[in-house]
Amino acid sequence: PPVAMRLHNAAKLAVRGEKVYVTLANLELADCGYGMTGYCKPAGNGKLAVIDTADGDAVSIVDLTSACKNPGAIYVSGDQAWVACGSFGFPDEAPGAVVRVDLSGATPAVAAVVDASAIVPGGLAVCNGKGYVTDQGSGKVIRFDTATGLVDISDRTVCPTVYFAWAADVACPAQ
Repeated sequence: PPVAMRLHNAAKLAVRGEKVYVTLANLELADCGYGMTGYCKPAGNGKLAVIDTADGDAVSIVDLTSACKNPGAIYVSGDQAWVACGSFGFPDEAPGAVVRVDLSGATPAVAAVVDASAIVPGGLAVCNGKGYVTDQGSGKVIRFDTATGLVDISDRTVCPTVYFAWAADVACPAQ
């Protein structure tokens, strides 16, 4: 049988000290809907590439576990990285989540998962102990507590729509 083609696509990046963190989607060729074929179907766990600029740009790869099959946005706050995950076209295979990665040790490791399955996470920011994630389909922003992982899905529609809207990004005021 033919082997499914896969694409490890660099999505977003963040910098902390001398390290660069890059989210890598793990996608396979599929019917993406609306008559389009492309690399849109999650093909396994997402990855986080860590580039150590102080060590000749050495690269290591962190598995983001099955909780994050299509990583996108990344936000670094202190010794924690937050990664938005989920698939608009394949929500059953890659439901919405935000993965917390502990950066304090020698090797980054997934430390917690926030259930964001009520949306398809897009942009991401962490401000004063609260995480904010945009929805790729509704124009909403949900909030979660970074300490407990509890999600507040109160309606914060920032991009009202009749059919489709994507609040593409979110940012915190300078702290």
